[in-house]
Amino acid sequence: MNLCSIHVEVHHGSNIKEEGLNENDKTSSSDNFSAVRKLAGQFVEHPVFVIGMIVLILINAVMMGLATFQFVKSNAEVSAIFESIDLALLIIFTIEISLQFCYIGFGIFCDGWLFFDFFVVALSWIMASFGKDSVKIFR
Repeated sequence: MNLCSIHVEVHHGSNIKEEGLNENDKTSSSDNFSAVRKLAGQFVEHPVFVIGMIVLILINAVMMGLATFQFVKSNAEVSAIFESIDLALLIIFTIEISLQFCYIGFGIFCDGWLFFDFFVVALSWIMASFGKDSVKIFR
């Protein structure tokens, strides 16, 4: 079985008894998951979100380029501002890939760009935990 053939099956009408809920309040967890997945999909596919992510990627690229200049490297205050912006962008990119995973599931590993995105974001967090920033070029 390859990873791209994995599908999440939603089972309706399961016999799981949910404690503390009366008959009118019961919703299956699969219905809740489907609703969250649908909402995540609507969000990540919305044109404003897509354009917003492209703008953030471009801002990130400009920031990486500016960070190589001496005025950034030699000024601790400017460098700290750049580090804060870099962390904020990494958090935003993490939220984006998390929403993609919520929407597509393991299918993100079948899409070349999403897999690359996941890999870069995960590696960025690993490198950030060691105080390294060598992965920024890929973001």
